[in-house]
Amino acid sequence: PGGLEALGVVVVLAVGWRSGVGRRARNIVQQKLSHLMDRAENPVEALDLSYQKQREALLSVRRGVAEVVTSEKRLEIQAAQLHQSQDKLQGQARLALQQGREDLARLALTRSHDAGLQLDSLQQQIAQLKDQEQKLEMTSQKLAARVE
Repeated sequence: PGGLEALGVVVVLAVGWRSGVGRRARNIVQQKLSHLMDRAENPVEALDLSYQKQREALLSVRRGVAEVVTSEKRLEIQAAQLHQSQDKLQGQARLALQQGREDLARLALTRSHDAGLQLDSLQQQIAQLKDQEQKLEMTSQKLAARVE
């Protein structure tokens, strides 16, 4: 009799586990998984997230364009100043030659040559920035088309 009663308790516990606690645990796990799946598969949330990321990328690219344009303008100002300096030095060299001061003329021409080298370097940098600006503008247009 003791063995059968113990077996009955095990059977009752097993049936109780399946019907009560087991079902509840299964339901909790299913709810958690369902919630995770809903978040992962919710197309509205996915679209909103994608849209937000594209807007952020577009703003970042537009800031990049503005920074490149600003740098380009600064270099153009420096180039204009160097060009003026070069013209002034060449004028000083001519004046020094007219006054018979070849040493001063040579010095002015050397400085003018150095300014010319700097000017060439600035013009290359400006060209690179213009190229970068065009690429960023194209990227900006593509992103804007996706966002709109």
